[in-house]
Amino acid sequence: MDMMQIYQHAFEKTDALVYLLGQDGLPLACNYNLLKFLGFEKIEQNSIYSMMQQQGLWTSQQIQTIKQKDLEILASGKKKLDEQTLIRDNGAILFFEISRIPLLDASGSPLGLMVTLRDITNQKQLDEQLKDMKMQLRFANKFIGNTDEADAEVTAQVKAIKVLLVEDNLLTQKAEKSVLMSCRCLADAVATPEQVCEIFKPGKYNLILMDIGLEKGNGYQITAALRKSEEGSGFRVPIIALTASDLTMVGLDCEDAEMDGIMHKPLTAEKANQLIQRYIRHANINVKGLNVFKH
Repeated sequence: MDMMQIYQHAFEKTDALVYLLGQDGLPLACNYNLLKFLGFEKIEQNSIYSMMQQQGLWTSQQIQTIKQKDLEILASGKKKLDEQTLIRDNGAILFFEISRIPLLDASGSPLGLMVTLRDITNQKQLDEQLKDMKMQLRFANKFIGNTDEADAEVTAQVKAIKVLLVEDNLLTQKAEKSVLMSCRCLADAVATPEQVCEIFKPGKYNLILMDIGLEKGNGYQITAALRKSEEGSGFRVPIIALTASDLTMVGLDCEDAEMDGIMHKPLTAEKANQLIQRYIRHANINVKGLNVFKH
């Protein structure tokens, strides 16, 4: 068994996603975990790079960047660690730690490159949760013994725009809340229909941003339930669907559920500000990428 076969046998045992390049920079093999992640049963005539692109997570430009970095590390002979963020078709955000390690024979001559992609999404989520908890503690401690400043803060929060996010991906929640905070909004985030029912009251929110494809339930059913709870209250909150799907494929269902519009993820500050101007300030402006429903 030569050295490359030994390396290949070793990375088959790891839980990470791994592929192997030869000394000419051409992909040689990958482990079962990467095949499964990409939705393939075996490597046929497709190269690993084209298989990665076909899976839909990586764009052609991202693949070119990955290939370029692989070749640079292979030529330098020095290992390197990077991070990469990917957005799946359903809007979920994945974080990967990418390790590139040159492979050498017993004499130290280059044989190829091992590239390992380790999913660190859960770690990132825990880090974000810890960061959020620390911020809340600092906020609470800030006003101890300072009644005037606390009263001013409460007054400001009462007047602030209130937005409800219905999103079951924690990292997407964090990203959308950050965008809304930059637009001077207060945002509550929930992930399930039960949580929506617990927190929602007619007139409580100025705007709702609704993810369609939830793990538990879906945005259409939640919207229909909210519209029913508003009956006779005199309130009707604007509900905007956020999705990574084709708008023409899901638009009719959103309209039937009595949503006000639909737009692609991700939510940006530009889109958020335009939504605020149109649906809360009642300005006659267009929102970038928004398909509007008339009721």
